[in-house]
Amino acid sequence: RLTGLGLGILLVFGLNQVRLVTLFYVHRSDPSLFNLLHGTVAPIVLIIIVALHVFYWMDDGQATKETNAPAAT
Repeated sequence: RLTGLGLGILLVFGLNQVRLVTLFYVHRSDPSLFNLLHGTVAPIVLIIIVALHVFYWMDDGQATKETNAPAAT
């Protein structure tokens, strides 16, 4: 769980840095596209990627839990 949390924090931080740099350069080159990216596209992409990360770690935890279960006799 702590590994998933740590990697999740790094993932969100890294994605946010990419989002900020992208928004900066989009605003410089095409200001009309900035509002669409800032208000709609970037938040949806962030939510989807973080949700996939959470689902991956939830599934990984379930697989580990099942393999450590006692054998039925």
